[in-house]
Amino acid sequence: MIDTASHDVYGTKDTVTDTKSETDFNPGIIIRDYIFLKKTFHVVRDDELEAGTKQRALISWLKDMEGSEFVYAGPVFGYAQIALALAAKINGKKATLFLEKRSPRHPLTQKAGSLGADIIEIRRGAHLKEVQQAAEEYTTERKDEGTVLLPLGLHTPQFIDILTRQVHEAITKTHPHLMQHPPKRMWLVVGSATILAALHKIWPQTHFLCVQVEGMNHTIYIAPERFDQISRRLPPYPSVCTYDAKLWQFVEDHGEDGDYIWNVGRDVSPGYDESDQVRVNDDAEDHGSDKDRIKNRQQVSDSFVTIRASGSQNILSGGADIPITL
Repeated sequence: MIDTASHDVYGTKDTVTDTKSETDFNPGIIIRDYIFLKKTFHVVRDDELEAGTKQRALISWLKDMEGSEFVYAGPVFGYAQIALALAAKINGKKATLFLEKRSPRHPLTQKAGSLGADIIEIRRGAHLKEVQQAAEEYTTERKDEGTVLLPLGLHTPQFIDILTRQVHEAITKTHPHLMQHPPKRMWLVVGSATILAALHKIWPQTHFLCVQVEGMNHTIYIAPERFDQISRRLPPYPSVCTYDAKLWQFVEDHGEDGDYIWNVGRDVSPGYDESDQVRVNDDAEDHGSDKDRIKNRQQVSDSFVTIRASGSQNILSGGADIPITL
């Protein structure tokens, strides 16, 4: 059993005295349907996990890893910082984050700090390579003290294997039919491709429609916004407006009835409030309002490319570096 501090896990408030097993941090997946222009989209709501999808595997992975301090360098917009902070807290280890300096701090970084992570900020405007170099130097100086540097996106074969096992288990808990009848198409935003690699192992026949990163054997859409810009079209469910939400513009333009969407996380205040979300109904009145809502938007249909890359199996299995689009 694991002692945990107060936090929400799929909407259940825990107290300091509560004890939870590792399996409690890997609950069954939640899928909710959203209708847009008479198309139904099945959204996997991992944003209801406190630390997003990678929480499912990182707690177990960190428990078995040698080391007392785990260092991570990444963008301020990612959920890995929160997942590491939570996993370290639960396992009684130290999480140290290297991030670009922001004033005020990005809400996701504030959340990671509230979970006990130490935060080391590199100058405002620092590129990711500069942030990573600082983390490498820090780790090298402390390697004899049990300090371990984790890779960007946690993209390693070992972590992908654990995530695959945990997500497979979560699917069978609440939606076992998806193992017999996999999604035909699934949308997700891809950074390091770690989550994609795990989902690809679970559903090798599913066609994945990936937003933002290049180099995999699936349909790739390149978001027109800069990495730090808010998505020009926001989805009808909570998401990270500078990250996962960016796929919605392509779902609107290219989505098909019955598509699945994997939503990793949501904005931390200031951001979405579940009560502010408007479910789009499939009736004449709301159908018309949808058209009005998108009528004057700048279209981004030309802002994507389709890539059929060779050797992608090696990439998805963790055997190669994944390029990051910033």
